[in-house]
This record gives sequence, structure tokens and C-alpha cells, in this order.
Amino acid sequence: MSRHFITRVGVEEVILVLSFAAAFLLLQLPFEEVDGNPVPRVVFSKRPACFHAYLLALNFAFTGAVMTMSLREKWPKATVHCRRLACLAAAGAVGALAWSAAAAIIGPVDFPAGQVAEAF
Repeated sequence: MSRHFITRVGVEEVILVLSFAAAFLLLQLPFEEVDGNPVPRVVFSKRPACFHAYLLALNFAFTGAVMTMSLREKWPKATVHCRRLACLAAAGAVGALAWSAAAAIIGPVDFPAGQVAEAF
């Protein structure tokens, strides 16, 4: 009878690997200068604020995942909060990427100020 070793992968391990891979993928993309800031040409072209939000969320996701894995033995209550941070930041990174991709596909949407004021 053979014994199978089944490893249970937690959400923090998945977030750690995906954020690490995304960071290395960003290094391979071509960049352009927008207002003195390097921004990838692929998705975040002409959207440096969205790119910076993506980087910040990616950084928090990575940090939350690492903190979760390092604290889960000694402080399980703190681990819960670190895991929440990692999950929320990963969702924010996916949201920033989706927002920028949708804006790149659809194009800029200009709402006249009069129509916006009439809506309220």
C-alpha cells in the first residue's frame, strides 16, 4: 500500500506565488515614461495612477501572504488579519488590472459635466 502525501495549499501560498510571478512579469514588459514615471506599455499605457495602485496592492498582497505564513504557528489570531490583508490587496490588484484593461479596450469615456450634474 502506497502512501500519498497530500499537501494542502492555503490561499496565502497561492497569493504569494501569483504576486511574485506578477512582479517578475512586470520586469519583462516594455516601459514608457509618463509624467516622469515608468509605466508598462501593455495595459497601463497613459494610466500611471492605475499602475501605481496595482503595484501598491501587489506589494500589500505579497506582504500579507508572507506575514501569514510566518506568523501562523505562534499567533493564529494575527494570522487571520494578515490573511484578510493579503486577500483584499490581491482583489484590489486584480481590480486595478481589470479597470486598466477595460479602459484600454473600451477607450476613454467622457461624460459632459452637465449630464453628471443632472443625474444628481
